[in-house]
Amino acid sequence: MTIQDLSLWPLKVCCKRRVCESRAAHVGSGIKKILLAAVAVGMAGFVLTEVALASASAAVVGKRADNQLSAVLWSPPPTDTEWIVNEAQLGLPDAPFVFSGDTLYTAGTFESRRAFLIRSLAGIHVQDDSALHLSGVISNPVGIRAGLEKFGAGTLSLSGHNLYNGNTTLHEGTLRISGEQALGNTANLLTVNQGTVVDYAPGATLFNQMRVSGDNSVDESPNGPTPEPASWALADSVQWRVNEGTATIIGPVFGTVPIVKQGPGMLQLNGVIGYPSFLTVNEGVATVDGHMAGSVRVNQGARLEGSGFARTVTVNDGAVFSPGSGVGDPANFVVLEKLEFKPGAIFEVDATAAGRSDQIQVAGKALLDGTVMTRATAGDWQPTTQYTLVHALDGFDGTQFASANTDLAFLTPSLSYDNEFVYLNLKRNNTPLDDVADTPTEDDVADVIDEDVPSPPEVPTPPVTPPPPEVIEPPPTPEGPLPPVTEAPVPDADVVLQEEPPVTEVAQVEEEVATPPKDNQELHDKIVVMDRPQAKEALNQLSGSWAASVRSAMLEDSRFVREAVLRNAGSGSWSEAFYSSGERASQGGTPADQRYIGGLVLGFDKPVHSNGKAGGFLATQHSEMSRRHGMASANIDTIYAGLNLAANLRYVDVALGLAQGWHKVKSQRKIAVGAMYDALTGGYSGRSMQLFGEIAAPLQWLASNAHAITPFARLAWVKAQADGFVEKGGAAATKVLPSDQSVLFSSLGLRASHVFETPKGEAIVQSQLAWHHASGDVSAISRQSFRESRRQTLFKSEGLPVARQAWSLQLGVQASLAKNVSLGMAYGGQYSRGRPDHGARANLVWRF
Repeated sequence: MTIQDLSLWPLKVCCKRRVCESRAAHVGSGIKKILLAAVAVGMAGFVLTEVALASASAAVVGKRADNQLSAVLWSPPPTDTEWIVNEAQLGLPDAPFVFSGDTLYTAGTFESRRAFLIRSLAGIHVQDDSALHLSGVISNPVGIRAGLEKFGAGTLSLSGHNLYNGNTTLHEGTLRISGEQALGNTANLLTVNQGTVVDYAPGATLFNQMRVSGDNSVDESPNGPTPEPASWALADSVQWRVNEGTATIIGPVFGTVPIVKQGPGMLQLNGVIGYPSFLTVNEGVATVDGHMAGSVRVNQGARLEGSGFARTVTVNDGAVFSPGSGVGDPANFVVLEKLEFKPGAIFEVDATAAGRSDQIQVAGKALLDGTVMTRATAGDWQPTTQYTLVHALDGFDGTQFASANTDLAFLTPSLSYDNEFVYLNLKRNNTPLDDVADTPTEDDVADVIDEDVPSPPEVPTPPVTPPPPEVIEPPPTPEGPLPPVTEAPVPDADVVLQEEPPVTEVAQVEEEVATPPKDNQELHDKIVVMDRPQAKEALNQLSGSWAASVRSAMLEDSRFVREAVLRNAGSGSWSEAFYSSGERASQGGTPADQRYIGGLVLGFDKPVHSNGKAGGFLATQHSEMSRRHGMASANIDTIYAGLNLAANLRYVDVALGLAQGWHKVKSQRKIAVGAMYDALTGGYSGRSMQLFGEIAAPLQWLASNAHAITPFARLAWVKAQADGFVEKGGAAATKVLPSDQSVLFSSLGLRASHVFETPKGEAIVQSQLAWHHASGDVSAISRQSFRESRRQTLFKSEGLPVARQAWSLQLGVQASLAKNVSLGMAYGGQYSRGRPDHGARANLVWRF
């Protein structure tokens, strides 16, 4: 490679000359190798409209020393191809790269953000297993309409807002398109040759016309491609790849080479794909919302969607054809000649309670097989709803779908046929809602939602007293002899008696018994159109387990104030601040939650005996609870007030305490599953009382002036009460009854301490290990009814219980700051199965 300094001048000052001469050599089959030349300009704000270059051997005309711009020239050796392996080889970072009819050869993978200027047809050759990404702007000088050609088996990515006016040709390898103007002017043509790949980035939109070209042409006949395109292998087709997200083709596509959709992403075809053409959806999703003048084949694991047109559609085993663009969006798809579902194919149908569904209209014949899978949306479903799924003008040739299924637990599908139509019938079955429930809480909620509204009592019809019978007097007896009786003439044998017309028996149509209305009709209607997992999740979210979980957390968190009092009892005036965060894993179907808590306790003691002190304390505490994914949250503000007593009785330390707490709870929860959504809020008050005590006996035989080991035992009885409240929100809002819960906490542990001297006095290093047990009402139960329910039937919900067993570890230090004043800091953690809790505390003690 030869680097030469050049001068680059505005057009008014210099003459027009090329930088270098192209040297060509015929190699092998006579393919011409084109040498590459590039000019980089390093002056910010310089607008290059037309560039004048001088060859390395020529003198620069009209040179002005006060207006000189520097540039570099890359001139490859005349006999070898020079490969660019990094961006630095393209010249100065801020200078544009100029194509002047030569081919740029690249190897390795790198990105260039510089501007590229195309003066004449630009060739880019990317070596196999390499990738070149041009993210800068590609443009032409004024009046130039040169385009770009891609060679080589590697990948060329274009992502800039490009402005060039020439066409683009993909001869080999892969062209990756990003954004909406990667190919320059939208009037430019993109030519894609057989055996190449157009790779679409997420969100890419192609407005340009596209021509697919090659030898493997599609020969269409009225019955489809003849012969069928060889395969969906790369060598036989043009491949459109979307590896993630969604890309869109809006411009028209024409040509005769088979096209294969690859990659798990979605490709939306909104324009016209001309005739003849053949599209194979081999991977991911293709959405045809425009006009496909040729045939479409969908392979196993792939999907065809949309509301457009296609000449013929073939859905293979394991493939899915679903008109429209998703659940709840019924649409029509038109097939102009032939539709065929192979055995194992899936026809996925969206249906609404209003009677709308996906439909395929076939102007020719439809051959049916495979499965109809129905996805229904929430709504006011009737006992039976009928839909038209397929309308084929030339019939079905005696074929039918093999089966009909649905993702709904509470609707049963069936199919019926006539000469031109396929009908789907969705009928409400007798499956109760609790069939999807897995826990007692879900079962209770299901029973309440599935409960019928009681029929009004029948009012007996009062008996009607018949009128007295009318007395009919006999006719008077005639006077004189009776006239002779004349016999009726007997008809001749030839005379045919006129018969009475036959009586037609009208069949009695058995009227379908209407489904009785439900006590919670709105909730019921939204659940019955869910699949089993969704219905189960809906029952779980609709329960009142959150209120029960909040109450059990209030009981567990009562320990912070209690432990602070027992730790500082008998210390004089003291204060302690604490903070803790913890999690509780899901249990028995009740969702997990997490909690952050902080508070401050202020206390004082006064001697009441030579070995005892009595005192009182005040505390404030704030905690924030939440369930994962924002499904529920609660803020709890608490104020405590209490009394405490501490005494030393013959080497045994005794501490007692009594505390009353007042709680304010603001609760929010969210119902979000399927088409069901509700935001619920509630506020209520609560109270708690706790009576607690501790006995600690230092081991005298291990005690010294420097250290001490003290076993201890604690006992606490705690009762929490919560007022009833009514949630604000929609149909899922509940009316929660007042509740209370009592738990007995017991602890056994061991404390160790070590004293050492400091310049301010002394410091004590402390540690504590304890085992905790809870008994009594450890289960948290709430009882509530749905606010809008007519019968107000109560159902029970189980929240997360109080942990029965746990271990705790505390490590801290208490150091003197001045005479009778000390400051302590400590870590405190409590560990139970699935319930880690970590916290810190700081306390200040003033002894007087």
